[in-house]
Amino acid sequence: MKEVISATELRLTETWGELTLTDKTYAVREPDVDIQSFIGFADWCGAAIPDGKGTNTTEQRAMFDAVFSDDRWSAWESAQKVASVGMGQPVKMGNLVVMTWQAPAEPVQLFTSANIIPGTFKFTLPDLSSRANYFEVAFVDRDREFKPDSGSWRDPDTITNKEPEVRFEVEAFGVTRRSHAIRLARWYRLINKGKGTIVEFEVGRDAIACMANDVIRFRHDSLGSGWDGRCATGGDNDKIVLDQPVTLASGTTYSIVVRHNGYWSGGLYVGGDVLEERTVGGSTVFDSPTTDIYITSGLGYLPKPGDVYALGTAVQGAAKKHRILELSRTQNVTARIVAIEYDESVYTDEEILVSQPPVIVDQPPSI
Repeated sequence: MKEVISATELRLTETWGELTLTDKTYAVREPDVDIQSFIGFADWCGAAIPDGKGTNTTEQRAMFDAVFSDDRWSAWESAQKVASVGMGQPVKMGNLVVMTWQAPAEPVQLFTSANIIPGTFKFTLPDLSSRANYFEVAFVDRDREFKPDSGSWRDPDTITNKEPEVRFEVEAFGVTRRSHAIRLARWYRLINKGKGTIVEFEVGRDAIACMANDVIRFRHDSLGSGWDGRCATGGDNDKIVLDQPVTLASGTTYSIVVRHNGYWSGGLYVGGDVLEERTVGGSTVFDSPTTDIYITSGLGYLPKPGDVYALGTAVQGAAKKHRILELSRTQNVTARIVAIEYDESVYTDEEILVSQPPVIVDQPPSI
C-alpha cells in the first residue's frame, strides 16, 4: 500500500518476482477498514534499520515471505499471522478493522481512581522466578534454500548471574531472514525481561479513545504514592486547582498530568482527550496542605472542572505508562482494560546485532 486516494480507495505499487503491479487502484468499503492504519504499518515494516552485519548496511524491518497452501487458519487468523512478523495486530472496533503494532507511542488517555469504576481494579505482579532467559525463533532461511533454522538471543544475565536456562521457543511463520528472526527473539527477550505489573480495570466512556496496543498513563493508590482526582474550579493555564488538599515536601520535584475533557472556544471544540504533563513549581505551597498547584510552564489548554489529574514525584512519575494488552466492551457500555507497564527501550532497533553464531537444526524446534 503506497497511497490513500480517498476514504474508499488506495493505490498499490509493488513488485513480486516477475509480476509488477503498478498504480493499481483497489476499492475498499469505508466502514470496513481503517486504510491509513494499514499504510502506517506498511511504513513501519518497510523502514530501513541496521541489518546487524556490522557494515553499516540496512534492511527492511519486517517482511512476510510465505504461501498459505492449506486451510488450517481462517482468513482472520491468516491476517494475524502476517501482521505478527512486524509485531502487529489487526483489531476489530465494531465493524471497523484497524491495524495496530508494537512501536514507540505517546499516551492517549489517563486512567486513575477518579475514572476507574470502583471495585473493578486488580493487579498482578511479575513472577521473576519463571522468566525465560533464552529465546529461540524458528524460521526457514532464504540463504540456505529455505531450510529450517532458528535465531536465538540469550539474556546476558544467564552468564553474569549463572542463572539456569529457561527456554522460550516460537515458530515465526513467514520469516525467512536470520536477522529478522533474531530481532524477534530480542524483542521477546526484552518484553519478558521488562515485564512489569499488569493492571486490569473497567472504565466508562473514557475508553472510547483507546484500543488494543495503545499506550496510556495509569495511577492507582495500590501501586505507589501520589494523588489523583478531578480538577476543581479556579484553574488557569498556570495553575491547577485540585479537588483535595495535598502536602508536598520541600526539596522534592513533583510533576502533574492533566487529561482535558475538552471545551468550546470560539465556536470550536478544543482539548478533547489531550494529556499535558508539567513540573510543579512557581507559587506552589510546600510542607503545608494546599489545593493550588502552580506549574513552571503554562498549559496549552485550560484545566476545567472534572478534568482528570495525577500528581506525584518526578522520580516515580505522576502516572506510569502502560500498554493495553486487551480491551473488551461489556454489556453495560463499559470497557474492560488489561495493560502492562510500558518500556520504550524494547523497540530500539540498534541492539539487534547478530553477535552469536547461527543455530542450525535439521528440523524446526518443537513448539
